[in-house]
Amino acid sequence: MGAILFAVFLPRLPRWLTYLACCCHCICCPTPLRRSCRSLLDDSYGYDGFFGGDYTGDDDEFFIPDELRQSLFQNDDFRQSYELGRAFEAAHPYGSVPTSLTPEQKQMIMEKGVGAWQFVLSSEINCMPQMDDRTELIFYGGENCVQTNLPIPKQNPVYYFEVKLHEKPRETNVAVGLATKPYPSWRLTGWNRHSVGYHSETGRVFHNNPFRGINLGEPCFEGDIIGIGYQPRSGTVFFTRNGRRYKSVTSGLLYDLFPTISADGYCILSANFGQRGFVFIEANVKRWGLAPPEGTICPPPMYGHDHGTFLVET
Repeated sequence: MGAILFAVFLPRLPRWLTYLACCCHCICCPTPLRRSCRSLLDDSYGYDGFFGGDYTGDDDEFFIPDELRQSLFQNDDFRQSYELGRAFEAAHPYGSVPTSLTPEQKQMIMEKGVGAWQFVLSSEINCMPQMDDRTELIFYGGENCVQTNLPIPKQNPVYYFEVKLHEKPRETNVAVGLATKPYPSWRLTGWNRHSVGYHSETGRVFHNNPFRGINLGEPCFEGDIIGIGYQPRSGTVFFTRNGRRYKSVTSGLLYDLFPTISADGYCILSANFGQRGFVFIEANVKRWGLAPPEGTICPPPMYGHDHGTFLVET
């Protein structure tokens, strides 16, 4: 009963009183509930809450129990975003749109190499490209999610890409990972079905669910680089931070997955799909980029451009 009352009234208290209440409550709480309280504080107040940014708990996995989830739903924005996300999943299940690489897209990859990948932006997303190739993005605020035009190929054993946080205020949470299409454009990566994302705010990885995940790494700040590796044969995903590889977080993601970036505030990010060297050395040595840096065949001549060509008469 005490835990339920604590969960209900915690979000309504001033920040300093919340800290006092949480400290007093955790003195006599069992360890699992202490971890749950800390998870709630993280979601409410930022990556380091009140217990310090280096807290990882006793286990790799964390979750928010039902009674603490209910307190989150008292926030109208949180509840609306969650409910709309679930409705989007029901209306757009995996396979409702074609996502496999088409012959035309494969031809484009052969012509452009890794330059064929770029992020697709729409008017409903508060994000703009910083460069013509659309691999550097500016998020202007609010929760926004963008995906690439092409999925990750499946021919090689491993594919890998990196995202650099050029500008990121402390209060902005960036989620970098993989997701199927379509994916709700207002939800962070890892919070909805068929997605997995490393969240800069905590270093946690979310997979299909905003209420449970893995304490994998460390928080990320301006200048840091988050890397994502995908093994298409087993559907295994791993992450890196500034060139350091963490353990694999999930397997069985045997879908057409797209590089996906989301943020809940202002930031400037750039994606490296293999057009330049990676910070993670193993990915350079083993050539884990999404495609060769340059195309392997020349594009066909543009229609109507016959200058300098010879026509053979028959």
